[in-house]
Amino acid sequence: MAKDPEDNEFFPFTNVEERDDFAKVVLSHGIRKVVIEFSGCGDSGAIDAVVFYDGDDKRIVNAGQIPGPAYTESYQEYDSESKKYVYRTRKVETNALSEVVSTVAYALLESTNLDWFNNEGGQGSISLEFDDDGKLVFVGEVGINHMETDDHSFEWRPYKE
Repeated sequence: MAKDPEDNEFFPFTNVEERDDFAKVVLSHGIRKVVIEFSGCGDSGAIDAVVFYDGDDKRIVNAGQIPGPAYTESYQEYDSESKKYVYRTRKVETNALSEVVSTVAYALLESTNLDWFNNEGGQGSISLEFDDDGKLVFVGEVGINHMETDDHSFEWRPYKE
């Protein structure tokens, strides 16, 4: 289960102001819901689609090209001096809202600890929705694929004894 977005631990924005800037950009363009579809297998996964909807659940075409807000991203990197992994931050400038939404989706998927991209993989969707107060609500569905093996034994004697 994903962590509460209010904890801000998994969200790609490292401060509340950046998260609120994201919400302002989205809401100012009449977007009330964003649906992200993803799939993966064989050790890789990807965002397949990002679709924006208005309050009447009508698709907003080209909304992904709206300029997205800049944000500070946290990431982990190996430090050769200390020989440890350390957390660092960097400012990310984006050209399109779809880039920000994809970053949000990957962060949310990472926070679930579900293995949706290895071996047989998985697929699903995440909805970023805004309540009446303009606060984000996350709804996610993830399907994990499993390989099943049925073993059968038999003996065949083609010759009569």
